[in-house]
Amino acid sequence: MPSTLTLGTPLIHFDTVDSTNRAALRAASEDAAEGTLFVADAQTAGRGRHSREWYSPPGLGLYFSVLLHPKISALEANNLVLQSAVAVCDAIEELYDYAVGIKWPNDIYSGNRKLGGILLETTITGDTIENAVIGIGLNMRHSIEDFPVELRSEATSLKEVTGKDITDTLLIERILSIYGDYYYKREECGIDKWIKRCIHMKKQIKINHNGMVLQGSFSEVSPDLSFTLKDEFGHENKIEYGEISLDMEV
Repeated sequence: MPSTLTLGTPLIHFDTVDSTNRAALRAASEDAAEGTLFVADAQTAGRGRHSREWYSPPGLGLYFSVLLHPKISALEANNLVLQSAVAVCDAIEELYDYAVGIKWPNDIYSGNRKLGGILLETTITGDTIENAVIGIGLNMRHSIEDFPVELRSEATSLKEVTGKDITDTLLIERILSIYGDYYYKREECGIDKWIKRCIHMKKQIKINHNGMVLQGSFSEVSPDLSFTLKDEFGHENKIEYGEISLDMEV
């Protein structure tokens, strides 16, 4: 039977915290309940993939993390990323009537500008994920001038692209409701839903992988979010990690 559990309670709110993911991981070490939600008005050490800084000023963005106890194989970790990325896109489209996409594997985009990102962190015992933290950061009310100069050409906000200002609480609730249905298998979230949102599908891309720049067609995405890169000579490379840069597209 599908679980009746919901995500988002209890709620722990911070005016300012180093990062909501770190707060969630600390709470996990103290046996915090699955579904506990950590929300901050601002972060002093917000992070994205590859330990990059996530710009987290007060009043402009949405910064939250949810704690899970999935008890699944470490090989299934990316399924949590898949589900959360699709849930964010679903919720934004529903509330803003505006379609957004996913840049592989877990960044949220409007056109060629970044709206937000998702960071998965786990604690693993043996081959089992005991705790997983899904951290979500979204640019909500930024104008272009609110971003650091180096981000202005590549970032945007939901207010900027839609003209609408949805309350943070409503957006969090809708994301977690959709994600909870996927996570507890009340609704199926297969790779097809992720592919539908992917902004790179069937496109020629370049990717930094193992210190090399590879070029080819982005295709054949697997449920673990690895994909096949086919070069102009028909050679295929299975890619499991790396960094796609939009300004490197061909």
